[in-house]
Amino acid sequence: MDTNPKEDQAPKTPGVPKEGAQPHQGLSKILNVVRGYYDEAVDGFRDARSRLGEEKPGEVPTPAPEPPAQPPPVIKEYRPEPKGLHRQTKPPAADMETVPTETLVSTHLRPMQSKEMGFRYRNVLVIGGMDFFGAALVHQLNLGGVEEIVVADSLNEGTARALPFLKFQEFLGPEELFELAATKFRGLPSFSHIFQIGGWSTANMTIAKNLYATALKGGTRFIAVSSASSIGPRQGNVPKETWSLPTSFRPQSQEGIVATLFDRYALSKSVNKSYLSLKHSRLFGPGERPDDGIYGLITSCYDQISSTGEVRLPAALRPGTTEGDRTHDFLYVLEAARLTALLAQTPQASGVYELGSGNSCTAVALAETVFSVLGLPPSIFWDDTLPFTSPSSEPEAPYLQRVIELGLPSAPHQLTQGVSHYIATYLQTGLGVGEAVETPEPFATPKAENKTPILLPRKKVRVANPA
Repeated sequence: MDTNPKEDQAPKTPGVPKEGAQPHQGLSKILNVVRGYYDEAVDGFRDARSRLGEEKPGEVPTPAPEPPAQPPPVIKEYRPEPKGLHRQTKPPAADMETVPTETLVSTHLRPMQSKEMGFRYRNVLVIGGMDFFGAALVHQLNLGGVEEIVVADSLNEGTARALPFLKFQEFLGPEELFELAATKFRGLPSFSHIFQIGGWSTANMTIAKNLYATALKGGTRFIAVSSASSIGPRQGNVPKETWSLPTSFRPQSQEGIVATLFDRYALSKSVNKSYLSLKHSRLFGPGERPDDGIYGLITSCYDQISSTGEVRLPAALRPGTTEGDRTHDFLYVLEAARLTALLAQTPQASGVYELGSGNSCTAVALAETVFSVLGLPPSIFWDDTLPFTSPSSEPEAPYLQRVIELGLPSAPHQLTQGVSHYIATYLQTGLGVGEAVETPEPFATPKAENKTPILLPRKKVRVANPA
């Protein structure tokens, strides 16, 4: 007797009937019912079409033509407009051609050409765009055909003068900017570039952070501009590879410290190389305001020469003293604005870059350059009664290697060329940024035989305070 009858039996597979077995009777009944319902439905459909004259008995029904495709409905998103800010109502500027960065090399200051732009500007926001560097940048964008600009700044006698001559769509005052910052800039139109120029203080840090968060969400390029004082003096044991890292900066002013803190914050959250930080050296040019230091030194020297034929400088700048032997890199503000506009459109440019002329000199040498441009021998006197404020420490020379690697010029112009252009185009004419007519090659070398000095007093235009 078989003690294990299950060994000779084939294993059972669920759902598969044995060979030769009949289908389940219940399943056959269900299939027959479904076939009946299907046949009745088909016959009813044929009878209905026959009564409507669409089909004759015995004919194969022809499929009905498909209706023409309808375009999907357009759904317009409602987004409230912030106070004082309007969307672009005019067509954007013509598309600008993409070219390799090698064609950006230039040896003369000139208006930015559209063919030099890596990608097109569209709705640009410039915070601090009415004063000195900001006005020069807006003017440079205008020369490149960009007018879809929103400017945010405060108004005073100096900034109000540039107002009629710069082309932009909307102006925001400090109150409106703070209102937008309180809402984290919700409803702000889409910008291709946002420039934050100066104004680095703890009070403005929240505005900059909220604005940068908005830029990250919208894929906007964010450009932070500050002076090289945010870098501070370089340590001798710091390798060059780390000179462009904010962790190696040693700023010695409050504004420089805030700018460095924002650099660290922005770079830690930057995606797709969207953050660009530019550190410029000592700037001079239209819109500069003389102080008790070296800022506005060219304007001060020209005014003194045009009235007395000589220059009186603080005794602290006498050669042989600490401040007198200290060198500075002086950069023409129009050239700094042109380089900023080009770098902002160069996709490869991200992180921290330094802007400078690469030609450092002392304050006394700068004053002598003014005499040289006017064709006069230097006549400089030292005055112990004149106050002097030592400027914030900057690197002895700007680190321009990163700019060189992008194909941009390391030394855009000689100091004499920049001073000559500033005096002839702005100081002697009394014109400001946007008023003077720029030429493609304003740094033409003057003829050697023309040594007659032109000493015209600088025209001072008084502008009424805006209502």
